[in-house]
Amino acid sequence: MAVEAVLEKEKMDQMVDLVLGDMPDVPRKPDPTSYLQSVVPKFATPLSPLDPKDVMVVGDTAADIQFAKNIGAISCWAKYGHGDAERCQTLAPDVVVDGLQELEQLFSALIHGGDVGEE
Repeated sequence: MAVEAVLEKEKMDQMVDLVLGDMPDVPRKPDPTSYLQSVVPKFATPLSPLDPKDVMVVGDTAADIQFAKNIGAISCWAKYGHGDAERCQTLAPDVVVDGLQELEQLFSALIHGGDVGEE
């Protein structure tokens, strides 16, 4: 997957727990099915349920931002991507990053116990 290749090239792959793309027979984002079928089973246990507030969805389209909102996760708009800027801004993402370096800084801060600030 292209996203995984970029993360590996930029040495950010150890900062990301899961990358999801389109999956056969699963409705596309912003439908929450991929979260329920792939994310929750990977990270939740009966004794430790997954709180969606501990999940950050990073994406460059309105569907990514709406997906995050639909599951109750933190929405991070990758402004440098290919999405429609006006539509993405209208959805009021929780965090906006302008490039990979800024995304790396955000990941690093989160890994070391920082909070996600609002844009």
